[in-house]
Amino acid sequence: MDAALSPQEKAAVEVAGRVLDATAQQDEDLEGISLVRSDGRRVALVESTVGEQRELGLPHLRRESDMRWTAPARWWWLVTVSDFRCLSRVRDVLPVAARACEAHGVTTPAELPVPVTAAVPDLHWLVHMAPVHLAGHPEKLDEPATVSVKPGHSRAPADMATVVPALEQWVVTGQAARALAKLARRRADERHLYLTVDYTGLAPDAFDALVRADGVPEEPLRDRGDISHLWVAPVFGRRVLLWSHQDGWSRHEPYPTAVALGRQQYQLGQLQRGML
Repeated sequence: MDAALSPQEKAAVEVAGRVLDATAQQDEDLEGISLVRSDGRRVALVESTVGEQRELGLPHLRRESDMRWTAPARWWWLVTVSDFRCLSRVRDVLPVAARACEAHGVTTPAELPVPVTAAVPDLHWLVHMAPVHLAGHPEKLDEPATVSVKPGHSRAPADMATVVPALEQWVVTGQAARALAKLARRRADERHLYLTVDYTGLAPDAFDALVRADGVPEEPLRDRGDISHLWVAPVFGRRVLLWSHQDGWSRHEPYPTAVALGRQQYQLGQLQRGML
């Protein structure tokens, strides 16, 4: 795979290739990514990241590791979340909470003195209302914070009906126009727009639904002549949505399981040793 591709583009190629049973091919016009399906159909693929692009590493995009955030203080911090609607606020509050905890020698905001949490509204929210758990580890220093998904349900159900309106709002942005123009210049049998959706990119309810809700949106996308397929890949969870003119919405889980990843790593090690 081309080393010049961004982590998001590399992940897009891998996911689309698995779902479509297609192989990547060098694109002669250098306008993006090309895939070739097993029946010979040529796919033009353009990736666009919806939201901030900071801290999106390829291991996380491949689901080989949890997301990493820049170290908020000295200790290593584990952020466990079950409702993604609050994630952006948690990201902003984390440095304040981590420094307060480290200054008081406690490993979670719930152990902070009451006057401290009462005096800072964000800390009060984090302790009493946010569906998030923070745990500091003083034995491990200067490591990025780790963000993991908590199994189970949050306090409010996720609503897949929020997804299509949020996508329609994004499609009229300047970023979308640039991606669509790039895709329109491609010569291919199919034109695929692949959205890597960060938690800052869509309305919080829509992002939470992409990660947690069951099924697919009931509402179709507005018919567009400039794309044949739309991929929606949130940066958390193991689900990817795919819309096409012909088939409508479908849901896929293209990321290797932990067992498969272990097998791949073993085989890679054997290849490097010349044993396969």
